[in-house]
Amino acid sequence: MKKKTTILLTRQKGLNETDALRFAQAGYEVLVCPLLTLRFLSIPKDVQKSLTQADWALFTSQTPVPQIVPLLRKQTKIAVIGEKTAKAVCKLNREVDFISPQETKRAFLATFKEVYPQAGRVFYPKSQLADDYIETQLQTTAKVTSQVTYLNLPAKDGLKRCSKLLQEKAIDGVYVTSPSAAKRFLAVAEETGITSQLLYFAIGATTQAYLAKRGIASRLISELERVDGNC
Repeated sequence: MKKKTTILLTRQKGLNETDALRFAQAGYEVLVCPLLTLRFLSIPKDVQKSLTQADWALFTSQTPVPQIVPLLRKQTKIAVIGEKTAKAVCKLNREVDFISPQETKRAFLATFKEVYPQAGRVFYPKSQLADDYIETQLQTTAKVTSQVTYLNLPAKDGLKRCSKLLQEKAIDGVYVTSPSAAKRFLAVAEETGITSQLLYFAIGATTQAYLAKRGIASRLISELERVDGNC
């Protein structure tokens, strides 16, 4: 019987179950090896004031949702990028008022600005690795308060295990869910010299673009169902 292709999942602990099922249903074996860990930060009082006065809260990731959503007023609207982020909001018994038609910042901004040309006050929680693209692009239609509410840090144990799996040739590919995760994986993979021998799956266009800049072709996770079976 032909050995199934093994894909490495790299999200933080507790967020790989849905992805594991998706790959398994497509005929892949999966191994989980988180390459990042999170550290949540306290929110300064002056920022809390902006948060409670916001007309909109914008989430580009599900990570800050449990920390921020309970602090929002009932009348504060919520905009998200991604179905998983939307589900995280719904788990806290809040409705999502706007969801991006595509899981990219560019698509979100184009549609959001068109539908809400005067969005008012927007609160945007993010990690220290996020750029200022959202703030820059929204500044003509909204007053944006962005705040680093958590740190995205390398998971040292996960990186060591990843290196071992690569050296043992125990994986055939990897699924990366952000440019930072891709960067961390490639730093380890390049040490083994097998970077170009792997299959790469990316969560969205931004991560895929980062891989392309590094000279690596990848498939979007949305194309997974169209991949030839591995059974």
